[in-house]
Amino acid sequence: MGSVALQMLLQYLYFQILIKPYHFDYQDLVELSNDLRELASSLSDQPTVPYKHLRWVWIGSNLVTRPDLMGLLSGSNFVFCSPKPREKSEELKARLRKLDEASEKKAYGELVKDITPTKSMDEPFS
Repeated sequence: MGSVALQMLLQYLYFQILIKPYHFDYQDLVELSNDLRELASSLSDQPTVPYKHLRWVWIGSNLVTRPDLMGLLSGSNFVFCSPKPREKSEELKARLRKLDEASEKKAYGELVKDITPTKSMDEPFS
């Protein structure tokens, strides 16, 4: 998978990366902005690093000395976080209740079909 495709994939997924310890060279840290330097220092001791933070530091580091992103991610373990389940609308809840009731009635009808007489539709209207 190309690095561009990997970057696009990683941006759309919710996950964190378990990375091998990534030790920033002092020279690289000097060239980072203060915010990125603090972020890089705090992340270097962590066993898990959110992808967006890793990418911010990677983009902010020196283009010549930084490792390529594919090389940085190779051998890493990815931890995918499940998105929060969506709330069901009231309309959907009502529909699900109706479907449950219909399913229960059908199951009950199948259960007692040998016991109860069948309804006769031969009665004339009066």
